[in-house]
Amino acid sequence: MSETEKQRIEYKSVLKIRTGDKGFRDLSTTCVAFANAQGGTIFIGYDDKKCMPPDENQTIHSNEINETTSRLRSLCFNVGLTASNILTHENGGQYFEIEVFPSRQSVATTSDGKIYIRVADKCEPVRSEDIQRLMEEKGTFQWELVR
Repeated sequence: MSETEKQRIEYKSVLKIRTGDKGFRDLSTTCVAFANAQGGTIFIGYDDKKCMPPDENQTIHSNEINETTSRLRSLCFNVGLTASNILTHENGGQYFEIEVFPSRQSVATTSDGKIYIRVADKCEPVRSEDIQRLMEEKGTFQWELVR
């Protein structure tokens, strides 16, 4: 996997959406970081070491996708996102994807006002001295997004 893919891809266990508020807050941090960078995709239901669902018995229910999308929209501001339908990996395990769009005109934040940005494969908090630079970059042309 190339560095660009790491920059724009995150793998999360299905337990993130099944363990309650802490898991959703972690996902919201990832969404905000992606939105403040070039956008990205979160694979829900993947083992991050194997980059696939852990086994063929993993099932996802459609209400989990709806709940995840709804919760993330309430925990993120200025973040555009959409979810896929239930997908089945070649190993038989189910997963779904959350696509996060880049926030080109505004700074994305979590519902508690925190700002993050994606740096390589990490979601890093934005320091106070970097907020002005991040806001100024929103008005510039981002060559990385040209396809």
